[in-house]
This record gives sequence, structure tokens and C-alpha cells, in this order.
Amino acid sequence: MNGESVELVVNGDIVDFLADDPGEDGSLAAGIFTGDETEAVDKLAAIRRAAPGVFAAFGRFLAAGHRLTLLLGNHDVELSLPRVRRTLEDCLDAHGRDLNFIYDGEAYTVGRVLIEHGNRYDPWNQIDHDAMRRERSVRSRGAACLPPDKEHLQFEPPAGTLLVIHFLNRIKRTYRFVDLLKPEEAAVLPLLLALSENKYWARLDDIMAAAAVGRRRSLLRLRAPVEKGVAGNLAHEVAPSSPEAPASLAELARSLALDEILFPVPLIDRETLSGSESWSPWQKAKNAFQMGALALGSSDRDGIPFKRLHEALIRLNLTDDSFDITREKSVYLGPAREMIDTGEFQAVVFGHTHLPKLIPHRYDRGIRTRYINTGTWADVMRLPQAILDDGKAGEAAVLEFCEALRANDHSHYVQRYLAYAEIPVGDGNVRQADLRFWCGRGRERETGLTGYPR
Repeated sequence: MNGESVELVVNGDIVDFLADDPGEDGSLAAGIFTGDETEAVDKLAAIRRAAPGVFAAFGRFLAAGHRLTLLLGNHDVELSLPRVRRTLEDCLDAHGRDLNFIYDGEAYTVGRVLIEHGNRYDPWNQIDHDAMRRERSVRSRGAACLPPDKEHLQFEPPAGTLLVIHFLNRIKRTYRFVDLLKPEEAAVLPLLLALSENKYWARLDDIMAAAAVGRRRSLLRLRAPVEKGVAGNLAHEVAPSSPEAPASLAELARSLALDEILFPVPLIDRETLSGSESWSPWQKAKNAFQMGALALGSSDRDGIPFKRLHEALIRLNLTDDSFDITREKSVYLGPAREMIDTGEFQAVVFGHTHLPKLIPHRYDRGIRTRYINTGTWADVMRLPQAILDDGKAGEAAVLEFCEALRANDHSHYVQRYLAYAEIPVGDGNVRQADLRFWCGRGRERETGLTGYPR
């Protein structure tokens, strides 16, 4: 650092309270929101024990006189609770040092740089910060929860949290790839349709229905353990879906044109089903997919269902640009460009997604304005390029990939991109805004989509 004072901004999801069971004895299973501060502190302690080097490094950074700024994400909202926040300061030995923690939904600005986690632009993961302020207010005064006449104002996590807790965490006990493979809709969904058991389909269908409501009564009912069967009736009590969130697995499959590729019979909406014996869409779809006696691990590579899976993966991923650092989803890029176009900012930095991005915008006072997404320092997977071959080689690649996924033997497909934004600021103006990749000692500032050697 050459004696210069450096500010390190950790842009949300500092720790993962949604990770499945951080307790060694199984006593700290993840929940959609750990409002009990004692339990949340215990979870933070378990996370610290699992990664002591990270907390120690932050402590050394602060002790050296540098500034550490922490922003809240959507996986760590419990850090904003008073006791948990104080415990985090203790973990970092931050008392009397330059620690800045922004946990109230604000964006962080340094000169003409704007930094935020980015989940507020994702309809699945928007945090209700007004409700969180009410939660913190009562807890700061020693109360455990809002009074009964205010319960309707309590904090409810977003639909994406439901997806993690009640679907991803459960299914990845069997299929570890489910939270690694990108893109989620175009790659993960078709493979899950082929590999997963009916119980996963049912849960995903219910969660997607709950996501259409996103709040209050439906989410409250999901707070009970899924194993007690509470989630199974959700879809009967939810309102029609918003344009941003498909109301059911059937609707999502149709929106991706998966129904006509994967299923020999059309999917139907839950509302059109009649009689208690009728199959729900996920049952009908799963049964239809298995009609050809599909066994992905068998030698029957020419089965019609298998060909449908291969066709679906090609159709959905042939033009996929998830791993192109110069292309970003409009849901993130649009708001970032609008903020730059106000003239207030020369660089806008998001996180939230698992995929780094660096997109030039326009020149401002001789400086090229840029949108940067630093991604997430987590392992990711992508479909092997060979799968996009529409011939026998592609079919063989699909079969090999599926066999690896079923056996959880897919480490050679996993990559790690440790990206960060490097932005010198002088007199409030951005001198340069770059996306860098840390690839080990001696390779701390790589450019391009450079993976960390695993």
C-alpha cells in the first residue's frame, strides 16, 4: 500500500446467515430471518470459527490505520441488529478504529463514486428497510419483538430468501451444483427438471407462488419448518403474480419455452385443475418427462427425453452472456446508467450477483464513466462449451455433465473469480475505475475474466 491510507469497502453479504447449518452440532440451522439476537450472535460466532482468517485480516487492516466500510447485503441483514452489530465490532477489534458500517439501505458515496450491494434492483431480493428499522428500534430498548398490535409491521424477508432456505439449502444436500451453476434459469432449471425428485418440484412451485405475494401472511406461514408440511398449501392462498415473478413453475417453464421442449404434454395452471385427485403442474410435468423411461446415467443416450434436455440447454444457452464481463442484465445496468447520467457519479459499483462486470458508459471531464459489478467471492460453474454442440459430441457432453452432477463429482467444472474494484479518488473525482482479479501472491491485479487457480 506504499504508506497510503486505503479504504476497503466490503459491498454486502459480509457473512451468510442463510448458509445451511453453520453450527457443528446441527443446532444452528439457517432460517429465513434470525430475529432472536442471542441466536444470531451464536450464528455469527459459528461463522467466525469457520473462517477465522477473514476476521483476523479485517482486524489487522483496521489496526494498520486504514478505513473499513461495510455495507449490508441481503444474506446478512441480521448484522444490523444492535447486539449482533456490537458483536461484529468486537470480532474485528474495531473499537476506536476507522470502521464504517452502513446498514440502513443507503448507498455509499466516496467523491463521485456510488457503491451499493445492488439487491434493491432485484425484485426477488429487495429488503424492507423500514420494517428492519422498527425491529432494531424495539430491540435497542430491550424488547424481543414488536407489540401484538404492531405485528403486521414486522420485518419479512424477501422472496429470494425463501428460495434459499426452503429450496436451495434443501436440494443442495443432494445436488451441490444448484447454487453454483450459472445462469440459474437457463441452465439450472432444465437440469433440475431432469434430475430432481418430485418433492423438490413441489417445493419450488409453492415458493414461486409465495414470491408473487412477497410479504405478510404467506411468508409468516413459511416460518414453520417445511418438514411439517406448512409450505405445501401456500399456493392456494396467494394473490395473482406480479410481472416480475412467475406465479408457478409451470409459468416459468412456459416463459422459457421449456414446456414445449422438455414435456410431451402441455403444462397447465394450478387454477385449472379440478378435484383433489388431480395432479398439480409439477407432478404432470415430471411424469411427462419420465414417460420415455429416462435414466440419465444409463446407456440409452438416444432417448427422446434426453434429446429434449439437450435441445433445451442449447436453445437457452447458445447466446448466453453471463460470463461476458462487458454484458450485464438490464435490471442492474439500467439504474446504474441513470445514476451516472445525473452527472453526480463517474463510477457506480454493485455486488450481489456472482458474476463480475466492467461496462464503460461515457466520458465525463476526460474520465470514462463506468459501471462495475464485483460479483461475489464464491465458487461458480458454467455449462461446458461442448454441450452447445447439437450433434453426438454435445449429447455425450450432456450425459457426462449430468452424471457428474448426480454424483456430486463436479469440482473440475468449478471456477473462482475473486474480483474487486480499484478506484483511486482525488479531490472527489475518479481518476480511474478498474475491475481487477486477485489470483494469488504476485498476481493481485489481473484484468479480464481471470479465474483463481483452485
